[in-house]
Amino acid sequence: MNRSIKYGMLGTLLLVMVGMAFSIQRAFLDLSVKDSRRLQWEDLGLILVRGVSVTESAPYSSLVVVYFNSTCDLCVHELAQIKGRLGEFVGVPLVFISSEEREEIEEVAAGFEEDQGGFVTFLQDESQLFATAFSVTGVPETFVFGEDGAQRWRFRGPVKVQSILNQLAR
Repeated sequence: MNRSIKYGMLGTLLLVMVGMAFSIQRAFLDLSVKDSRRLQWEDLGLILVRGVSVTESAPYSSLVVVYFNSTCDLCVHELAQIKGRLGEFVGVPLVFISSEEREEIEEVAAGFEEDQGGFVTFLQDESQLFATAFSVTGVPETFVFGEDGAQRWRFRGPVKVQSILNQLAR
């Protein structure tokens, strides 16, 4: 085989492999990304379903928001994991948001007893303003916001509670 053809084929193969590696890396990075968006509660038109108003729980150093749907098995599992480790979210308000009907959100909220401590809030995104503002593409999506309202981290899809706690510790 001609040496130039052989090296040309190897070069092409190498480029394809590098391209695939970058695609895999990009897909992984899309699962958890940093973003500079700021949270402006008053602009989102969210309806309080249960818990305390997020503005009442201020000041806080971090805030965790989970966008969920009660019919999503991954969401239900993630919420159960968070519920089981609520004691580790001391001083960190947990906000659960859904675009579902109020009754469906209340059923999920009923699983979080008020005496479990912390600030646990359930909100309805009736007009899907939060979903639009933060480009929610699926559920669950978990956000970590700083005290200034800046989005510090975002997890697309299910996430382990320890990963959320790790971001809070930063």
